[in-house]
Amino acid sequence: MKIGELARRARMSRSTLHYYRGLGLLQPPRRLGPKLHLYGAAHLERLSRVRALRAEGLSLDEIRAQLRGEPAATVGEADDVRAEIVDEATRQFLSRGYDAMRMADLAAAVRMSKTTLYQHFDGKQALFVECITRLRQRIFPPTPGARPNDASELQQRAYERTRELLGDFEPFDAMQTLLHSALAQGDPTLASVARRELHAIAADSVPALREAMDAGLVRRLDPEAVSYMLFGAVMWIGKRMQADPELGLDSALAVYWDVMSRGILEPQP
Repeated sequence: MKIGELARRARMSRSTLHYYRGLGLLQPPRRLGPKLHLYGAAHLERLSRVRALRAEGLSLDEIRAQLRGEPAATVGEADDVRAEIVDEATRQFLSRGYDAMRMADLAAAVRMSKTTLYQHFDGKQALFVECITRLRQRIFPPTPGARPNDASELQQRAYERTRELLGDFEPFDAMQTLLHSALAQGDPTLASVARRELHAIAADSVPALREAMDAGLVRRLDPEAVSYMLFGAVMWIGKRMQADPELGLDSALAVYWDVMSRGILEPQP
């Protein structure tokens, strides 16, 4: 993939990628020409690692020192081919559903034989698992783990996180539909993967809620139950936006945050 695609999938700006490259945090791309530099899954994994370490509060210098002691990941043609397969398979799974996605159609779309395709993935199930895992990581990148200093910072973080999800709601909604369809396949392994991913999505807010509770900014409640409730609210306000195009993102966010922060009961004297 080119740097623009890497930036999109990593949810970082190109300038950040160039900065990380200059610091030695991001390994060099594969150069196929003076102006053709390709990145692959190894680069996405490295950026995910950097993001996670930043979330733990490490400085860029500390991250660079830590990564220096790890084996340097490299990108090759196999990484690029595998990434292309996953990208196209994800599009087909989302548009067709699990049942209707055919490996023969996928092989034709990525211009390879089925035999070659099966050299990269054992079958449709293994491919589905990787597609869903990567899609979730793109839609739900790690959030900062540092404890918020006050209620206004907590509110700002929650507001920005919700805005990201509602602003790009279509793939979020499509992923939910795909996971629920996988539950109905009757395949125990597939159903287990779907349940795992659905739980990971619904429990996404648990770490932030625990930090806020420890800081005394949120009442002591079951963080997992609260995270599921917040997730459900985001899903349904997103559905409301789809049903009513006149309900814009800002209006939907205002309603969501008002209900989440104040509840629905009128204050009693």
